[in-house]
Amino acid sequence: MLITVVPAESRAMRPPRAVYPRGNTLGRVLGHAGQRDRQMRVLTEALRQFEFQHLPGSILEFEP
Repeated sequence: MLITVVPAESRAMRPPRAVYPRGNTLGRVLGHAGQRDRQMRVLTEALRQFEFQHLPGSILEFEP
């Protein structure tokens, strides 16, 4: 599972599962310190992707 903030770069690696939480930045892929709800939404969505079969290189973009 890859949580990316640079989807264009990550597509080249063709990860089997990846999510891109829009608005997050390098060093804060889950969110800023103290954003517990946002961090939980990102982590929950990332783990939820194990329920689905994806083509390598596809990245789910979502707004946490």
